[in-house]
Amino acid sequence: MKRLENYAFLETFSPSELPSEYLAARVKGKRSHVCRKWEIVLEQPDPAAYIASKRYSNIGELQKKDFADRLVNQEYRWLYLKMNPVLRKIFYPFFALAELRKLIACLRFLATNRDRDRISTVLAHSLLAAPLLNQLLSGDEPEAIMKRLRAYLTRLFEKSVPTFDLKDDLTPKKMEEAIHSAFFEECFSKKLHPVIRNYLQDRIDYYNILLLYRHIKWHQEDSPIFLSNGTISADRFSSLTEKSTDAINIKDKNMDAIRKIVLKKYPERKSVSGESSAIHKRSIFSFDNIENYLVQREYDMREKRRIQFCDVELFLHYLILLDLERRNSGVIIYGNLFSVEQIGEELIA
Repeated sequence: MKRLENYAFLETFSPSELPSEYLAARVKGKRSHVCRKWEIVLEQPDPAAYIASKRYSNIGELQKKDFADRLVNQEYRWLYLKMNPVLRKIFYPFFALAELRKLIACLRFLATNRDRDRISTVLAHSLLAAPLLNQLLSGDEPEAIMKRLRAYLTRLFEKSVPTFDLKDDLTPKKMEEAIHSAFFEECFSKKLHPVIRNYLQDRIDYYNILLLYRHIKWHQEDSPIFLSNGTISADRFSSLTEKSTDAINIKDKNMDAIRKIVLKKYPERKSVSGESSAIHKRSIFSFDNIENYLVQREYDMREKRRIQFCDVELFLHYLILLDLERRNSGVIIYGNLFSVEQIGEELIA
């Protein structure tokens, strides 16, 4: 068996020698072309055609399945390969988390043995290490691939998380939770740049809040595994999963507790003169819109505290804007049966 240090999550590429100042100038130019004024897009007679003309080759390309994902993944890969060794080390957690989402998506395809043809699309321009990519794209029986992936990931994470073990009898859901937990434990076992640490903590809080919300809403029996290292302790979330014979009252009590947790971290934003009702609605908390509210308010608050003259903030801002553009483009393209007002409520801007 290979030595443990040969196990990697991201592929190792030849280091770039570009000065960070030069790369920052390139990213500033690219960032200026990312769509950010979504209100203007929605004012157009055909919003989908407008965004396609501005950012994509044509509307036909944008309507192809996962096309926007491919473009963002391509841009992520470009930036990672252009980073010098120092920047790559700083941004490793960000890119690794992006690749983790792809890995989880592929594991779901394998677990259900459905949509396996989408695996190659999801992994287009992937930064995952070759052994992981080769397994996911092998075309072997799902059970055989999952077994090899469990072994590889166990060896990968056990150095940072000695108790980590993806046993064969784990359900797909528990396997995902275990991988997420080990991934963040490994990230926080190393020294992190303050900007990236803050980003990861926000991601952990987001994950834990939605995990708790779904657990309570859907009356799930198994207690979820909450992530540590967020700004809100995992114990605080775990305390709200307690069972009670008074199920209705305890659910109402715990949902109220979630509301308080969310509003303490992300207070509602006051209406700004001249802004549309759709934008303002995204900034008002409701359980029907909890996911959009969390994404919108996290983006708002990150914009407020962003350090303008920090290259790390610049690169992170560009990567986040690309992800939001992908998300919003999908809403516009696939929401053509809804009103402009309804679409506007789903956009993050």
